Amino acid sequence: MQPRLPWRPLAALFLLTLFLAPLPGIAGPLWRVLEDTAHVLLFAALTPVLALWLSGAGLLAGRSLLTVNACTWGLAVALGPPVFQGKFRPGNCRFLPRDYDLAIEFPKIRPCNNNIGGSVMKCRPLPGPLAAAITCTMLLLVQPASADERDGAREGDAAVLTNRDVREKTGKTIAQWGAKWWQWAFKNPEVLGDTTGEFGYLGDVGGPVFFAEGSNGDAVNLSYDVPGGKYILLPVATYIWTFFDPCAEVDCAREIVNHNFLEGITYVNVKIDGERVRNIAAYQVRVDETKPVVFKVDAGPIDADGYGGILKAVQAGYWVMLKPLPPGKHRISMFAMVPNIDGLTGELAGGYTDLDAKLKLQVR
Repeated sequence: MQPRLPWRPLAALFLLTLFLAPLPGIAGPLWRVLEDTAHVLLFAALTPVLALWLSGAGLLAGRSLLTVNACTWGLAVALGPPVFQGKFRPGNCRFLPRDYDLAIEFPKIRPCNNNIGGSVMKCRPLPGPLAAAITCTMLLLVQPASADERDGAREGDAAVLTNRDVREKTGKTIAQWGAKWWQWAFKNPEVLGDTTGEFGYLGDVGGPVFFAEGSNGDAVNLSYDVPGGKYILLPVATYIWTFFDPCAEVDCAREIVNHNFLEGITYVNVKIDGERVRNIAAYQVRVDETKPVVFKVDAGPIDADGYGGILKAVQAGYWVMLKPLPPGKHRISMFAMVPNIDGLTGELAGGYTDLDAKLKLQVR
């Protein structure tokens, strides 16, 4: 026998909350307790309905279960009855940051005339679970995943290590491998201007990882062989800053690569054998605030202005580590639209550059 939802009590609770919520706070403490109690009961009663509804909406849009669950519980608690926020508040008000800007504004939301601690207090007559259901549904459906993200992209994701798995499988973090790649590129500067794959063989540096080439600003079509059983590091979009005047410290260097470069990237796309890698933001590598990966590169002979020799550096970007590919031919495409950076000052120079690299790899 299948369980049946108590629709009549649910309807009664729903109507009760709609009736109680708009009433002003002057009704007295007892009334507010009754109001909040009704909200709590409705919240508990609607939890299964809310979960089922959002699961259907999220899966329809191609969202992962993690996204659906995070949206369901995060918003349900955040928008839920005041008791879940630590204490009762008259009029079912809650504190929001000043820059609060959801794509969807609920009906009947009205600002209160209170400004406390840099926050704006807004009143929300709609019951928390209902508000959460409306918001989550819209957030899950407003930018639905494309067909290739829902279907074929799963193949692309299967070929990629997560940043967490990179360390377990290769012995280094993805940030450390990015630093190794740049040290390799400084030792072999010809790989930075390769447009055909002539120097692709230099990516076989020994160890478990093969260093692939990318675009340095020109559209490139690279073809070369890759040893079997190797992880392949893809430099989708990356920028390095060597410590030299006017920025010779980690703090300003971090600002240049994290803020000026990385946060200025407007589009990134990676495909493995025609299958798109989803959630490309998960492969973003930043200079850490507390434990930055600072490494050294050989910048060559010291020139007239003093630049050169062994210099400290930091790097950031989008790095993708492929699992070992099966023997045969494979096609990889990487594209990113990155901001132009003044190489002398680290400041934004205006405009963007397309990094477009297509790789044809023969895995032996």
